[in-house]
Amino acid sequence: MNFTAIDFETSAGLIPCEIGICVVEDGRITDERSLLIKPYGFPYMNARYQEIHRISVMELERARTFDQMWDELFPYFDGQTLVAHNASFDISVLRTVLDLYDLRYPRSDYLCSLQMSRKVWKKLPAYNLNALCQRFDIALLHHYAGSDAKACAKLVLTAVQENQVSSLGELAEKVGITINTVDI
Repeated sequence: MNFTAIDFETSAGLIPCEIGICVVEDGRITDERSLLIKPYGFPYMNARYQEIHRISVMELERARTFDQMWDELFPYFDGQTLVAHNASFDISVLRTVLDLYDLRYPRSDYLCSLQMSRKVWKKLPAYNLNALCQRFDIALLHHYAGSDAKACAKLVLTAVQENQVSSLGELAEKVGITINTVDI
């Protein structure tokens, strides 16, 4: 059971200002990272977004831009199965920032833990990350990218355990969801 859970916080639209990464190898969390990103178009930040994630312009002043950190981040993405809660958003952020800086795309598949949760735990009152973490007693500091990524990883590991499968492919097949591909 190997995958990389990711989460982005954004400064405006699909422009990232923080990334969280949680690596799962052999069913265990082996690496966690949370990095601030100086957003494209800095110092502009949408005030509504700042209220959500509480990341200030001052905090981002010394951060690296995404293109400056992509070589370091690329191995976490390339050849990996990515998992994100509401993956269509996080994968859109990834594609947007890669295109903005004309960076190479990773060869990655991805699975949405939101879609997975709806199939695995039918008839819950809510499927947002907060509600699911409360239900399964998973620690969460919501809208901190590192915490969101780790919570997503733990949620997927819970689903894997409950469904007694040994891979994300088996889980996807069993519950009827699709593993997609990050592509150009």
